[in-house]
Amino acid sequence: MSAEVLGISGSPIKNSNTDRLVGTILDATGLESKFVKLSRINVRPCFACKKCVPDNIWNACVKNEVIVKT
Repeated sequence: MSAEVLGISGSPIKNSNTDRLVGTILDATGLESKFVKLSRINVRPCFACKKCVPDNIWNACVKNEVIVKT
């Protein structure tokens, strides 16, 4: 199992200074890495649709989105 690095940018600006800085740091680590731009992800709370009840898979109600359980 090798180490991985996650770089996160909260800037809404495309190719912002923050994005480039995070990317440079990720490249400098020499490890496998992933870059996440928060402004491109739709994050919203669970809205209690109950679609997860039958199989206990809590993200069954959405596709390609991130749900934050509250």
